[in-house]
Amino acid sequence: MSATSPSAFAPPVPVILASHPLKRFWPRSSPERPWCFRRGTALHSPVETLVESFCADGRFAPPLLVCSELSVRAACEQTSTWRDKGVKVLAVPADTRNGTAAALAALELASLNNRRGLLFIPATMVSGEGTSLPGLLADSIAALDDPNTALIQTRAMRSGDT
Repeated sequence: MSATSPSAFAPPVPVILASHPLKRFWPRSSPERPWCFRRGTALHSPVETLVESFCADGRFAPPLLVCSELSVRAACEQTSTWRDKGVKVLAVPADTRNGTAAALAALELASLNNRRGLLFIPATMVSGEGTSLPGLLADSIAALDDPNTALIQTRAMRSGDT
């Protein structure tokens, strides 16, 4: 049996976790305070920046944005530009236990049905200046033995994060 090249696999799906309730997983953003959708002084919110970078990188399938039902309006508004490229929004119940279970179950089914790897990342993930975040994540996925597995990326809390 011949070995399958990594390019023969379907591109992984970036799963952007916004307003998620998972303890000890940064950033923890409550449904009532979905700060990753706020633009502040920047032109784009952290969510818009991530969605745009993954849509522009051909090594990834269109991203899936997971948010609380209380953040659906912001999520839909901020992903509307890329919806025609396949970006999807998955709204989960605001109740933390049900929401987390619903999101993970739906994503596991999507992974099994599509035979795609999943990349879970916080909505505020950033890379160093001059570094491509999709490039770093693509390298992480390429290093996996099985490209159809899930990879979870986190980031350390920085001063000023609440």
